[in-house]
Amino acid sequence: MIVSLSGPFVLISTWFSNTIRAEGFSGTAMGGQLLGNFLNLTLDPILILVFK
Repeated sequence: MIVSLSGPFVLISTWFSNTIRAEGFSGTAMGGQLLGNFLNLTLDPILILVFK
């Protein structure tokens, strides 16, 4: 259920990243993806361990 609810956000993120990359700003697109990955690495343990 949770994965299916997050699907549209993943699609929008991918769409924005590909649009920025198509405009010629590949470094900006990569930076956005790295920021999202680091947030995921940081928030996942906190949300799993603290909020169960």
